[in-house]
Amino acid sequence: MAQQVAPLVHDKGFFITLEGDLGAGKTAFSQGFIQSLIPKVRVKSPTFSLIESYQTDRFSLHHLDLYRLQDPEELEYLGLRDLFWHSICLFEWASRGEGWLPAADCAIQIVSLSGDDRQITLNAHSELGHLLLASMLESS
Repeated sequence: MAQQVAPLVHDKGFFITLEGDLGAGKTAFSQGFIQSLIPKVRVKSPTFSLIESYQTDRFSLHHLDLYRLQDPEELEYLGLRDLFWHSICLFEWASRGEGWLPAADCAIQIVSLSGDDRQITLNAHSELGHLLLASMLESS
């Protein structure tokens, strides 16, 4: 998926939201996504820092975990709006930033089934999101 997202990053950026219960695999998904674009990077969970940022030669990549957020306005105080341009942003627990975060291009819902099984649903919410899903279907 990450390889299909990378060419879609332009000035506006590309925004992916990840929702699911604790332990569903949002962070594991994000780590795999980031490492497929930047193979040698050590990907840390942003649970306590709220954000971990990475740089490629073409764009920035920001991984945000909003689980500990009490109020979406807290994001304004962190000055994150400037990070969104020309970036891929992965937002875990995006619903906690509702009303402040940019609209998602692609929303991912992860549901734990039994054992290690997961059900992952992707929904496109923008033209870029539809291009991503079409690209993924084409390559499968």
